[in-house]
Amino acid sequence: MEKKEKKGVNQEIKELISNRLDIGQKKYKQDVPVNDQREYTQEALEELLDACVYLSAEILRIKRLKKDATRIHG
Repeated sequence: MEKKEKKGVNQEIKELISNRLDIGQKKYKQDVPVNDQREYTQEALEELLDACVYLSAEILRIKRLKKDATRIHG
């Protein structure tokens, strides 16, 4: 009986990126446009700042849950 190999982290990351590209292609009906007038560095900065906000909120949520659990369970 063959043992099924676990998927490596790199493969999971590739799949996440591939899925995002697929979602974008379905939504916009095209590949990522490289010849338009977008400010990709500005868009990336804005997206990263949003990500920082979301991650900070999640970290605070986890810290509060741990604090509550410690208080309840001692």
